[in-house]
Amino acid sequence: MIGGESFYRHYGMERPNEYLRMTLQEAECPVIVVPEDFSFPDRIVLAYDGSEDSVYAIRQFVLLFPELVKMPATLVYTTTKEHSGLPEKDYILELCARHFPDLTVKLLESTTRKQFGEWLNERPSSLLVCGAFGRTDLSMMFRRSFAAGAIIDHQFPLFIAHRS
Repeated sequence: MIGGESFYRHYGMERPNEYLRMTLQEAECPVIVVPEDFSFPDRIVLAYDGSEDSVYAIRQFVLLFPELVKMPATLVYTTTKEHSGLPEKDYILELCARHFPDLTVKLLESTTRKQFGEWLNERPSSLLVCGAFGRTDLSMMFRRSFAAGAIIDHQFPLFIAHRS
């Protein structure tokens, strides 16, 4: 578990700073980044983008926190493509429905990262599960990580898992 604000105070003001990004990218195990002041989550938000990393993060969360899967959970998929459905719909729904008894699926169409952040902020006391920071430095240079945006707002715990 990493308290994000302490990283900001001691290692630069950029959010998330280079040290935190490096720590998350090089971590060989799942990590929870928490704000210094937060309440225990009462719901889970499963960020699904159709990638193997997002599925891996969901599986790791289920394995590591079997008691937390009893909380209400929302599988959320965002897309900027019109009428684009959930990728690998049958498989991801089977995985999530078997482990999260109180599951809701939310498809956010034509959603920007900012709009997704606003949607998340409307769900206080959430824990966000995502597969992130597994990309190469070159890839991250061209496209900012989804999780980096969540860390910037940093109002809720964030479970991050990626395959090394």
